[in-house]
Amino acid sequence: MGSGGAGSEGAGESREGARGAVAGDERVLDLNKSLYDLTEEHPELIPVLKELGFVGAANPVARATMGRVTTIPQGCHRLGIELESVLRALRERGYEPRL
Repeated sequence: MGSGGAGSEGAGESREGARGAVAGDERVLDLNKSLYDLTEEHPELIPVLKELGFVGAANPVARATMGRVTTIPQGCHRLGIELESVLRALRERGYEPRL
């Protein structure tokens, strides 16, 4: 299945040139989704979130348990992280976070 060339069908699978060449909608982050869902859709977010203070994002067990019931805004509140700083950091990395 899908071992073909570089067609547009596998756009969700390829992350090459993620900053510029990826369709705009693919970089949109729905902050109403759980951390687990966001990191499943965007696995490259895991080290970014860890760097921003969400250390549990890098732990598969924590991500699969607490991450399933926690959103980025909720995590910011629980961890004492300023939501605006997280949003700014995500935008700087080419994401479009939406509440």
